[in-house]
Amino acid sequence: MSIDSIAVLRRAEVYRLLALCLDRPTQNTKETIKDIGNGIQKNIGEPINGDVLDCLNEVLLQVEQVPVSVWESEHNRMFVNEVFVPPSEGSYCLSERGAVVGDICGFYKAFHTQAVDQVGPPDQMKIELGFMCILAMKEANAIHMLPDKIEITRSAEKAFFEDHLGRWSSLFSARLSNCSSLSVYRALARLLLVWFKCECTYWNVVPTAYPETITPLEEGQVQCPFSNDCLQ
Repeated sequence: MSIDSIAVLRRAEVYRLLALCLDRPTQNTKETIKDIGNGIQKNIGEPINGDVLDCLNEVLLQVEQVPVSVWESEHNRMFVNEVFVPPSEGSYCLSERGAVVGDICGFYKAFHTQAVDQVGPPDQMKIELGFMCILAMKEANAIHMLPDKIEITRSAEKAFFEDHLGRWSSLFSARLSNCSSLSVYRALARLLLVWFKCECTYWNVVPTAYPETITPLEEGQVQCPFSNDCLQ
């Protein structure tokens, strides 16, 4: 399969923009997001998906308009203080979180990366997005310099998306859209949903989504299985 390095780098930039939009906002962050977005909009090489471009334009518009102080306040309300939107994958799975984090760290270690303690746990959405950015950049580099590494990198991208990022992206996006009153986050939620849909098509995968809620126990009277013994 012929792989366009420009298209791969564009994918890396989309992931970078998404990760920055979920980081603590600063004026420098705003300017960087706008610069990345403007580069993606130039649409060099293979055309970008129209729905993605429309959602990206809306995100950039909202980023331009929102004051940093307002954005930061909502960021803290959503992800830090009241945590209306849990930012870590382990909060969405029903299995032991340690196993999820351990598998994620295995991916990071294999590509000589790791999450910085001050930034937060390694299964945060912004960190997983950043890792996909790194993998795409490594793929683009391999296309030009290390062709024998292309398949290894692409296999890791596909596996990480299918086993981790793709499993909770829709839950995270829906919760962000429903819980935030800030237009920039609602626009970001739409971009996340559209982008991950494109990625599912790109990798030809259907990640197994985590359940939206824990399955409730059967309703009705609960009886001790040893009730007869207990009464003796």
